[in-house]
Amino acid sequence: SRGQTPYPFPKTANMQIHHLDLSSASLNQIEKLFKKTKSNLVLHFIALNGAKCQQDPKEAEKINFGITYKLSLICKKLNIPMGFCSTADVFPREGGPFAEDDPTGVIYSENHVLNIYSWTKYRAEKAVSEILFPKKLGFIFRISFPYNIEYIQKPGTAVMAFNTLAKGESWIAVKDMHMNPTSSYDIALGLNSLISKKVWLQEDPIFHLASSEVLTGLDLA
Repeated sequence: SRGQTPYPFPKTANMQIHHLDLSSASLNQIEKLFKKTKSNLVLHFIALNGAKCQQDPKEAEKINFGITYKLSLICKKLNIPMGFCSTADVFPREGGPFAEDDPTGVIYSENHVLNIYSWTKYRAEKAVSEILFPKKLGFIFRISFPYNIEYIQKPGTAVMAFNTLAKGESWIAVKDMHMNPTSSYDIALGLNSLISKKVWLQEDPIFHLASSEVLTGLDLA
């Protein structure tokens, strides 16, 4: 709806935008919206990430976990499949790159929080898997490092490095952190493939939309 849908997917001619604050909306309000729009598939991308989560853990909990929990309950009730956009940050910060069947888990306690974003997304995954997987109505797709020169909202290391160097400023990159960078165009194609195959009908439908290429942040820049 913001012009970010990449080629080769055409813009939807009959697109409608409905404004609803899902973090504060009741289950009844969300159910009414889905019935009104006659939804047959839900793709859930909503998230609060990065430093914002560390600064406001309650807001991160409400958005990252709370909205996912609500949508899972409604999709289960209305028998609507839902795809949940997650992240490779649900894995412990050791090792990697990760595979879909590697155990997830984030160290968390009231006094020792490594990463609020990771913790809330991990709990959101649990909600989807526990509520929707048994009903063959949910799937999870993780995105580890999206990038694209036209992807303004989250340009990634390569674009940030270019912009910094273009100003004549220095650029510092960590050499021993590895990632699977994937073009946002390829992510859209991969997601379309998952939907066309109705992967929510499979056992444990968790997927990584990531390149097979492994690079350091420095190599990528």
